[in-house]
Amino acid sequence: ANLTTYNVAIGACANGGQWQKALLLMDDMQDQGIAADAITYEIAIGACEQAGQSHQALLLIWEMLGKGIPADNIAHKAAIGARAKVAQLQMAPQLMDKMQGKGITAD
Repeated sequence: ANLTTYNVAIGACANGGQWQKALLLMDDMQDQGIAADAITYEIAIGACEQAGQSHQALLLIWEMLGKGIPADNIAHKAAIGARAKVAQLQMAPQLMDKMQGKGITAD
């Protein structure tokens, strides 16, 4: 398997509402020595957010940024939306600052 294969499989899990399986596939990728990219994270973040797993979506965005993987506006909006949903708005400004620091503008 390669990155594209994993991204397709993670996307299928996400589309089927199987956020936990999507995260297990991400773990399997790491075990196989395949690094997740921005697309992988965006799919997984979206799956978590759609399933109401706001905390997990935030963990993924912080992990992604911590690894230096460039995030686009979609990932940041998902993370900010997730944080807002759990009424922890104090983190939203930090995410916006990080986003702007990477040259990504919010719309």
